[in-house]
Amino acid sequence: MTAIYRRVGSRIQTLRMEHGLTQNELAEKADVGVSYLVKLESGVRKARLETLERLARALGEPLWRFISDWRLSPDETKWRGEVEKLAEILPRLAPEGIRALIAVAQQLANRRDRAE
Repeated sequence: MTAIYRRVGSRIQTLRMEHGLTQNELAEKADVGVSYLVKLESGVRKARLETLERLARALGEPLWRFISDWRLSPDETKWRGEVEKLAEILPRLAPEGIRALIAVAQQLANRRDRAE
């Protein structure tokens, strides 16, 4: 296998461990076989894009993190925490509350765009 597959596999493993997941847990969350995940992490197997997307979603990470070892910027880290807080609240809202929240967020974004 080429170096890119080893690098992607290593990034999957690193991110999995950062999230405190075992190979079994990640494989289950991403709906892939454990032996397949082991081979991906070791760089022995090539992953299809759809598989990488499922793994990224299971880890709650953007897909680009499998290719790059760049760390999140302080702003990205801050916003990730804020998005997680919002994600915890959303299921408790009624549909009209979600629509209202989206409308307010859109107004605030538009106001910021005009100010820039």
